[in-house]
Amino acid sequence: MELLAPVKDKESGILAINCGADALYCSGPGFSARVAAAISWEDLKEIIEYAHLYSKKVYITLNTLIDDIAIKAVNSYLDQLVTYDIDGLIVQDIGLLKMVRAMYPDLEIHASTQMHIHNQAGFAYIKSKGLARAVVPREMTLKQIQAIKKSTSLSIETFVHGALCVSYSGQCLYSHFDNGGSGNKGACKQNCRQLHNIASNNAYNLSLRDLSLGNNVLNLEGIVDSLKIEGRLKSKEYLYSNISYYRSVLDGNENVELRDLVSIAYNRKFTRGPVLEAKDVFNQDRVNNHGLHVGHVLSSDKDYIKIEVFKTLHRLDSIRILSNGLESGLSVDVLLDEQKKEIQVLESGIGYIKLNKQNKYANNIQKGDLYIVKTRAYETMIDSLSKKYAKKVELDVKVSAYVLSPMILEVNGRSYTSEFTLEQASNKPMSKEDILKQLSKTNESPFQFNFIDVSVDDDVFVVKSQLNAFRRSVVEAEMALLLQREKLVKESYTLQEGIKKSFKAYKFMIRTYQQALLLQEVGIKEVYVDDLELLEQVNGMFEQIVPVLPRVVKDDQVETYLSKIQSYDRVMVSELGMYDLLKGKKTLEVNYSLNILNKEALSMLDGVENVILSYECKQDGLFGIQGVSTSSIVYSRLPYMIIDYPLEALDQQLESNDMVELDNNKEILIASKYYGMKELHSKKGRMVKDKELTVDYGFIVFTSEDSKQVKEVLNQYI
Repeated sequence: MELLAPVKDKESGILAINCGADALYCSGPGFSARVAAAISWEDLKEIIEYAHLYSKKVYITLNTLIDDIAIKAVNSYLDQLVTYDIDGLIVQDIGLLKMVRAMYPDLEIHASTQMHIHNQAGFAYIKSKGLARAVVPREMTLKQIQAIKKSTSLSIETFVHGALCVSYSGQCLYSHFDNGGSGNKGACKQNCRQLHNIASNNAYNLSLRDLSLGNNVLNLEGIVDSLKIEGRLKSKEYLYSNISYYRSVLDGNENVELRDLVSIAYNRKFTRGPVLEAKDVFNQDRVNNHGLHVGHVLSSDKDYIKIEVFKTLHRLDSIRILSNGLESGLSVDVLLDEQKKEIQVLESGIGYIKLNKQNKYANNIQKGDLYIVKTRAYETMIDSLSKKYAKKVELDVKVSAYVLSPMILEVNGRSYTSEFTLEQASNKPMSKEDILKQLSKTNESPFQFNFIDVSVDDDVFVVKSQLNAFRRSVVEAEMALLLQREKLVKESYTLQEGIKKSFKAYKFMIRTYQQALLLQEVGIKEVYVDDLELLEQVNGMFEQIVPVLPRVVKDDQVETYLSKIQSYDRVMVSELGMYDLLKGKKTLEVNYSLNILNKEALSMLDGVENVILSYECKQDGLFGIQGVSTSSIVYSRLPYMIIDYPLEALDQQLESNDMVELDNNKEILIASKYYGMKELHSKKGRMVKDKELTVDYGFIVFTSEDSKQVKEVLNQYI
């Protein structure tokens, strides 16, 4: 299995390779799901070349939604990327997928988890479009992943360590609506990590623990092809500890000491997550690093904290102490043993931390738990592994050095002949040891020469500068071989022509029978029903009823949903799997959840008559294309996220209520049931008037609105 590591800059790229990563994922200077992890062109080129010297791969993240106005810039951006011999491209936007596949048919493309695919039909669809790999959703269990693997020849990549998102990836608009920091465009502000009040419990109720499979990654053997570590914005300690630890597990010699460092580097408490069907997924008391629990505080006074540790504590470690519900943080500047003698390391037992003026407040601590949140014990190791060529590629070398002949080096079967001729020594000959010493000076390269056969005349002589130049030329030739890649051929591609749209009419989407009655009363002839259980109730009430399929469709739900829409000729799909299954069999429309922001994406959807554009699509930024009508949502309670994790306080309330209010100390939010999951949306709706639209239709979307609220909205539009 491939061990795939996150990279945010040149130093972390070098560190990741030297620690044992098989592949890296990172971005160039733009268009990535982590804006803060952008890497300059110069540094990106160096990272890719360094990885290739060690026969490792680099995948570039272009996993963001692309506005129509930015598509030309992406075109030239992609051309630059390809010149750097990237090994693959990770994409979210299906318009970008179409463009890349057409321009560079031989470039390997991976479907980001942001593409929001959850069933075999969806994976079959992207396979048919020429993709090589899919990053499966974090919500999938190992059994579900195994079923996907059996159904496709796609390479499968899954997260094994790092942050978990409470919302389905690609379906979270919380940050976008709240402060403009779009998670789909690389600028998520992590609203889910804020305080949320549920049932009078004001806590980090939507914050998940961090995923960490540990040695359970071995259970993925034969099912998963690539093991992904999340965390492009994390520290060097995080990168070093995780790559080194998981490398040790995969190599069959798990390093428990490194496992402890993984916890110190960063954790919001760990869970094995949905992949191993763990139930302990929420962490509601703290959203930043918990650290590693290493001991207890026994007592304290104005000068010392008395401690007992069961794991190693180092001088200069940063610690946090939890005492009587309060937290203190300090640096262990002076560490003492039980006799109060200064020491560098306390491995176990009783000791003391000497207080200074900066941490004198800690004398209020009486008893509590002790955690390490940062350690400098590995600084020297990390610094050395952050330098180029700290890890060596071993080459088997044969040496032939005969008088009056050129020197010959045979490297892994490849023969190199010097331009100089070896001389017969007139005074002091050069010994075999002297020659090998000069040839061994490969520190400024990724190589280490292992001399397996050496033949040297006893009376041979060569000028050292000539010998060094020959060694350098051999090293350069070997490096050039490792960097050699077949250049990708670019095919011509013409961007879609846009058509300016003229607003025609409003359309209505509902979820309740009461909403249907009110629309019927005012003479609405067509409705879109966003709850398949409602179809039977509203049957015959309208001239046209269009079922709206869910935004998440799991394999065990496919047949149920297909049976519910069997008698309908027109259907709105909300994800790629059902789109592919129904294409050519029904008249199709597409929901906003497919995240359509550009004309290339519109043209990707064969056989679709109407598309609701993404909430993130700028109204003046996209015109339609021939043969496909476009729509915008002009009224709705803003959909923040879909939650499939068990949240006890909220789940209990939703058992007896259709909707539950909660707040994030800034606004009231609404949680509603959504196909066995929870949908979180705003209480206050947004409104857009038709004069602002450059689309055919404006959708008015009702979710949890009662009769009074529906009437208020209708009065604004009809």
